[in-house]
Amino acid sequence: PPLATSAAIGPQASALGLTIGLAKLREVLDAFGQAGMPFALEDAVLRAAGNALRDVPGADGLVGGAVALEHERRQLVFADISKGSLGPARSRRLAAIEGGHDQSAEPAAVSIRLIAAADIRPIMLPVLPGRAMRLVLSAGASSGEALLAFDETQVDIDAAAEFLSRFRAYLEVPLRLLA
Repeated sequence: PPLATSAAIGPQASALGLTIGLAKLREVLDAFGQAGMPFALEDAVLRAAGNALRDVPGADGLVGGAVALEHERRQLVFADISKGSLGPARSRRLAAIEGGHDQSAEPAAVSIRLIAAADIRPIMLPVLPGRAMRLVLSAGASSGEALLAFDETQVDIDAAAEFLSRFRAYLEVPLRLLA
């Protein structure tokens, strides 16, 4: 019998992982906090993911895609997180958390989950419904472990690898997040 197409089979889960240096980012966030402009790791991660989506060549279905932040069993979706300054983006994130909304049904290219545990290396997670990719970052003081799960029927492995590499580059050189 003929082989079934990937669409007939359903999602094809794949994953990539890497270690991200977070020491410089933590220094920048601390400096902003001391200057009276407190930004959280979530703000930087959202911006890095939005910028990485924008930058990935060959990811036509993902370019300009929204980024969802997983927060307390909900998702908060940010459509244009790579634009503007971090201040308004932070305000939007805090307002969305305060509002208690769940935007899981809203379209997004990637969902992001942060785990505040330096000694955890994520090895497997499902891609959430309505998402092409899911990124989990286990963040410690100086480094983090990232796992990107993705559906190969929606995202080419090369595009996923490029997204993850660019995401890491934005976090490891945090001044790029301000440009």
